[in-house]
Amino acid sequence: MKKILSFVLVLFSFNLYSQSFSVPVNVLKSFGEKYPTATDTVWKVENNFYVVVFLHDNLIKNSKFDFTNNWVETIINYDKELQLPKLVVSAYKSKVKGSTVSMMTKTESSTKSPFYEITIETDDKTMVYKISDVGKIMEETQIKDE
Repeated sequence: MKKILSFVLVLFSFNLYSQSFSVPVNVLKSFGEKYPTATDTVWKVENNFYVVVFLHDNLIKNSKFDFTNNWVETIINYDKELQLPKLVVSAYKSKVKGSTVSMMTKTESSTKSPFYEITIETDDKTMVYKISDVGKIMEETQIKDE
């Protein structure tokens, strides 16, 4: 239920700011080749990219395509720790005990290796861990609470 509500909110906010336009056929073709089973697509133009939010493999995804029809990146949103690779979970759990995971994403890119970003909240801080597919912590950043 939480996943469906999140998806509806994302689609609603996405629609509020999207412009009325037609997605070029070649972009739709590139998208269809990469994600043939995607459903519930919502498109907009943002920062010189075609951006689409959609459901694929039971996950909410957000992809960018450039104006020459090339896929640029996809951000995959996870709502359950069980969906993450065990090496990724082990990496951040070894760093912060007694914490709450507030956000889990994976970024796939046409120019970089895939990585996960895990946001973790404890009583006194919020940390973001950037973790490789093999469980190596590539970067860790503390977010200032306001």
